[in-house]
Amino acid sequence: MKWHIGIGAIVFATLLVVSQVTPHDTTQETILMPLLQQLDDIHKDINKSITQMQTLKSSQESLNQIILQQQKEIQSLHAQLHKFNQTLRELEHVINTTAQRTEFKLMELEQIIEHTNENTNLVLRKISNNKNQTLPIEEKDIYKNGTAFTNLDIKEKLKEIFPKAKIITSDIVYITPPIENIDKLEIFINWTKIPELEYKAELNDCDDFAWRLYSESKTHYSLLALGVAYSKNHVFNIIIFKINSTNQLSVYIIEPQTGSIFPFNETLPEYYREIEYVFL
Repeated sequence: MKWHIGIGAIVFATLLVVSQVTPHDTTQETILMPLLQQLDDIHKDINKSITQMQTLKSSQESLNQIILQQQKEIQSLHAQLHKFNQTLRELEHVINTTAQRTEFKLMELEQIIEHTNENTNLVLRKISNNKNQTLPIEEKDIYKNGTAFTNLDIKEKLKEIFPKAKIITSDIVYITPPIENIDKLEIFINWTKIPELEYKAELNDCDDFAWRLYSESKTHYSLLALGVAYSKNHVFNIIIFKINSTNQLSVYIIEPQTGSIFPFNETLPEYYREIEYVFL
């Protein structure tokens, strides 16, 4: 712009000189006319250059806006890429965790299958052996001098002793043998060889022992009031005996892992007293 001002000053000075030339001074007019023409051309060139500069400036501003927009888009892409990488890492962690859990579950399943196969073979061997063995106590002898009670009577008695428990009974008439028959029950339990089984945590533990004895009792003495009891930390068997001629009923605990039988009372450990479920 400084050079433009300078040219303008020259033009102004030239015009001032021309204005002082008299109309009759043709020599000076002849000299100045080409000069004025040149100055006019220069002025036009200057205006043209200014227009070009303005156009260039406008183009530069547009280019700057485009560059700024592209920079914003690049920043957005960077943010999306960062989020994608983070999601990918989280997904990888989930996949690894799931794979580990699946591996553990498969190992547990393999152990369960192995344990089931062992139990199946044991049962098959036992069935095979029992074909040649006589039941140690006949059904009529285990019920001898017993008294019949409906499932409602049995449930009411169990509710008195285990008020917080959910009692599940079969729709049958149960036989409660006299307490004098307890030795016959002990003989039967030992005959099943259940107390001789090996204890394995999570594979052959308290609930497995209890349900095996329950199954054996229902197979041979289906009316016996013998069931499975669940507390918070333990599973075992119970049986109801008739105490005297007045038909007073009493609940006894059966520990199938040892074959021991003992009466229920409030001095027993909590896992024998705080019963949650009874299946009879």
